[in-house]
Amino acid sequence: MTNINILYVIPSLEVGGTEKSLLTLITHLLKDEYEIHICCLKNSDSFIALTIIEKGYEVFNLSMKSFLDVPKAIKNLGVYIEDNRIDIVSAYLFYAHVISYFAVRRTLRRPKLIYNHRTTIVYPLQTLFNRLCSPDQHVCNCDAAKDVLFG
Repeated sequence: MTNINILYVIPSLEVGGTEKSLLTLITHLLKDEYEIHICCLKNSDSFIALTIIEKGYEVFNLSMKSFLDVPKAIKNLGVYIEDNRIDIVSAYLFYAHVISYFAVRRTLRRPKLIYNHRTTIVYPLQTLFNRLCSPDQHVCNCDAAKDVLFG
């Protein structure tokens, strides 16, 4: 049986709730069924990143420093998706949603795209983006986040 290739895209791997949830998730996925890939937009030299690496996973760092790095990040993530034959892209938090959406749209593979929403703070630009650039699936970590996003 072929493993399902899942790429988790996260803004950074600093210590926080989203990062800890991702670490817990990948720790409990079956390695014989899933090939796990982790990409961070910036900062892959934290305790959580080191823990992920110690567990045998690679962390692909897009090394973004500013908004000016967005086009290069989209291109590099798209190449990574193609080269690693990614089946599912699961993006955490708004900036990862944006980069992932455009990276997936530039690939020939067109993997499934999932947005993970983990906050009840939603900005107007985020609402517009979610309406115009919809993923294959939205996942909310609580009813409050779902209610804010979808009424």
